[in-house]
Amino acid sequence: MDDKRKKIISGIGAAAFLIAIYFIYEHLMYVETENAQVEAPTVMLAAKVNGYLTKVNVTEGQKVKKDEVLVEIDNRDFKSMHQSAESELLSLEARKKDAEKSYERLKQLHNEHVVSSQQFDTALANYNEIKAKYDSSFAKLTQTKLNLENTEIKAPSDGIVAKKSAELGQ
Repeated sequence: MDDKRKKIISGIGAAAFLIAIYFIYEHLMYVETENAQVEAPTVMLAAKVNGYLTKVNVTEGQKVKKDEVLVEIDNRDFKSMHQSAESELLSLEARKKDAEKSYERLKQLHNEHVVSSQQFDTALANYNEIKAKYDSSFAKLTQTKLNLENTEIKAPSDGIVAKKSAELGQ
């Protein structure tokens, strides 16, 4: 019986020792607090174009993936401006080709001394004017396309929505 008692006491002692080691390990390896904050990179998102919000696809605390559409802005005005810019560019493209052909013809005729310098200069000025308008219209089309794309606010990276201040109809 004495041997049995020693085994029980040494078993209890070993268990107590292992429990003590476990708690010491936990205390040294992990920090515990009632007031903890975790720092993480945050990204503030804002619309690049003005308009009414037609869809808000997220809630606070929601996980999002990169390029997921978070908010949609009414894009009808932007579509209309883009279509108008496309039409204007097509019209100017046709006028530019015509002015370029006319300029090239008059250039050759001017080199052969068949047309006056004034006619050649007028053709050159007309071509340069239409080319400048075409370039301006192309830039306008590029901007309208960008504005149309900016009617969708997308997640720049994977993450979690911490705070949402966008509401439908804003």
